[in-house]
Amino acid sequence: MSFEVPFGLEGEQSVAAIGDRTRAVVRASFQVMPYTPSAEPSTYSGKVGTGVSFYVEGFAANETVTLYAGGRDGGAKKITTFQVDGEGAAEAVGSYQITKADEAGVAFKLVGAKSGSEAKAGVNATEKKGQKGQGQ
Repeated sequence: MSFEVPFGLEGEQSVAAIGDRTRAVVRASFQVMPYTPSAEPSTYSGKVGTGVSFYVEGFAANETVTLYAGGRDGGAKKITTFQVDGEGAAEAVGSYQITKADEAGVAFKLVGAKSGSEAKAGVNATEKKGQKGQGQ
């Protein structure tokens, strides 16, 4: 017997099979584990204007993933969406350009549309030459 586990099903589950003629009952239990995706940025630091993309894995097969960006203190905004492959992975996807507002660093959250699972990543901005120590 085989079946597809629907999205949204979590935790301990059980199934029962009943024989047509014998009416014998067989029960089985299984655990539905959550998706645990990961996201790695193309760079971990950069100056204003540096582009960042992501390498992701562990999402549900062929699902749409939404990329959110926000400061270290929250306030995330939607940046873009992309689709992962049949293995739940994608390379060099999403696109974000570091801005002046990101000087303290920027946090990213990637959320799967079907699975609802989240991956987090962050990038630190680097100082421009000559900025260090000026009025700080």
